[in-house]
Order: sequence, then structure tokens, then C-alpha cells
Amino acid sequence: MKLNLRNAVLAATIIITAAVAFLLVPSGARQEKFYTTLIFLLFAEITLASYPFRNDRGALPFLLAGLLVVSPLYFLGVVVLVLVAAFSTLVFAPLLALHLIWLLGLIVFGALIVAAGRHAANVEDNFQQSRQPFVDFRNRFQQLNNRVALLDNSRFAEVKAKVEKKNEELRYCPTETIDETVPLTMELSSLLEELEQLVSSCENGGTDEKVEMLAGDIDKLLKVFSQKLERRSSMNLQVKK
Repeated sequence: MKLNLRNAVLAATIIITAAVAFLLVPSGARQEKFYTTLIFLLFAEITLASYPFRNDRGALPFLLAGLLVVSPLYFLGVVVLVLVAAFSTLVFAPLLALHLIWLLGLIVFGALIVAAGRHAANVEDNFQQSRQPFVDFRNRFQQLNNRVALLDNSRFAEVKAKVEKKNEELRYCPTETIDETVPLTMELSSLLEELEQLVSSCENGGTDEKVEMLAGDIDKLLKVFSQKLERRSSMNLQVKK
């Protein structure tokens, strides 16, 4: 709906601009300067209307800001050249050269904005991809914590407290996975799988001896888990420094 409205406004603007131009300039005076000026003015109006006003969450703010600057700037430059053509004795060739130079500036500046936008988008995508594995890992540990919290045997009280504490620590761990921490992240994932298997065994119940053994195994894994998690966090901080 918004796009159709904008197209309608643009079409009306172009029609009105052309009509006013033909009304103001007598047929005998409509030479090369007139048609060149009119064509570039209509093109500037189209360029101004091409600015992406929609709320695109994927678009980068500074890219939109750049487009917001270049489109009106080009339009104002063309308006100035229209006034120069109307109120000066500037001949066709220099006027055309000025229009082409101004258009070249639009193309170059626009290309730089697009290139910068693509580069920034790639950087952001890479950053998000580097975060996603650990975010998924953290969510898995949260699910594990929820399962442990439901264990009703009193022998798991200490385990519950340790898992809850570790789950809280994970919330504040750096989520970015750099090359140096990839092996540690994989080791943590393997440890989490072992913990999930042990919790599954706990959920199945058993004798007191079995429950105590399972609680001890979980406690041992949590200690190794804590060491590797602390080492990963330290490596992330060292690399950022």
C-alpha cells in the first residue's frame, strides 16, 4: 500500500514538473538546454523517491543515513543547475558537462555507500555466526538446568545448586567463538552431552547407591566443565585485549 502510494506521488510529481516546464518555456525556446535540464530534473526526482523509507530491520543504519544524504544532495545540485540554465547564458555543452559530473559524483558516492554497507553487513553476519554456536550451547545448558531442578531425590540437592550456579555463570560468558576457543567449545559441548546422559539416568531413578554414584559423576563432570569454561572465557578476554 505504501509502495503504491509512493509510486503514485512520484508519477504525479513527474507529470506536474513536466507540465510546468512546458508551460513556462515557450515552444520556440525549447532547445537542447531545456530538454537536458528537464531530463536530469526528472531523474533527480526519481532518485530522491528511491530512498528506502521502509523499516527494514536487516538494513544498516549508517547505510540508510548515507542514502538519506546522497539523494537529496543530488536533487539540490540538479535544482541549482536548473536555475543556472534558466537565468544565465551558459550554453548547452558546459551545462551538460556539469550535469554529467554531478551524476558521476552520485554514482561514485552511492557505490562507496553500498560497498561500505555490504562490508559492514558481512562483518555483522560473521559476528552473529561466531556467537550462535555458544548461544545454542547455553540454551542447551538451560534445558539441562530445568531438568535437574525437577529431580526430587534429596541426594541431588548439591548437584542442583551447582548446576544452577553454572547456568547463571553461562549468562555472562562471552558468546563469541574465536578460532582459539573452538576446541574448548567443542570439548564443553561433549561434556554437556555426557551431563545430559547422566541426568537422563537420574530421571529413570534407581537404588540409593546408583543415585549417589550418578550424583558423584555429575559433580566430577561439573568440575571439569567449570575449568574449561573459565579457560575459554580467559582466552576470549586475552584476544580482545
